[in-house]
Amino acid sequence: MNNLAVCYAKSNNMAKADVMSKAALKAGKKIYANNKYAYAVMLANYSSRLANMRANSQAAQYADEAMELFRSEGHSNTLAFAKLLVNRGVIYTVQEKYDNSISLLDEALPLLQTIVGTTHPDYIRCVSELSLVYRKKGDLEKAEEYSNLISRQVVTEGANNAKYAHALSKQADLQTAAGNYRQAMETQSAALKIFR
Repeated sequence: MNNLAVCYAKSNNMAKADVMSKAALKAGKKIYANNKYAYAVMLANYSSRLANMRANSQAAQYADEAMELFRSEGHSNTLAFAKLLVNRGVIYTVQEKYDNSISLLDEALPLLQTIVGTTHPDYIRCVSELSLVYRKKGDLEKAEEYSNLISRQVVTEGANNAKYAHALSKQADLQTAAGNYRQAMETQSAALKIFR
């Protein structure tokens, strides 16, 4: 059912995806009664789909339930948990709860660094989201600090992925906001080269 839900979601049939996801969660709760980690992963994935559909309050509920399961079952050092922290942080950012967002993203960052390294797209996304939330808070100096962290830490094998290009684009926005137009133009050009 969960795979079918993903297929529906990828074909933009969100109503059917939602129905299938809820059915999968209901079945998963019974099937994974003795494997809370697997059920937490299901909840996290459903939360992510809801967030992609802009159903942020529902996404937050499922993400919080998944986080509680990960923590209570001792799985708060896994990649799935780290990605959930980032996704929940993004939801907090959308809800303009910036301090909550920063708290979760700060928790996810060292986990991701340890688990996947600093050139991995998930790490880059977390740093990029931290940059964004500080920008939204109005702390352009801290936002640019995180944005620059991406530039310093990404090496050749990580520099050709779309998430890195997206992070560069956000960095260019920060540079523009700070009045560094020439640097912003160079950064945006680097992002466009990757997107092509």
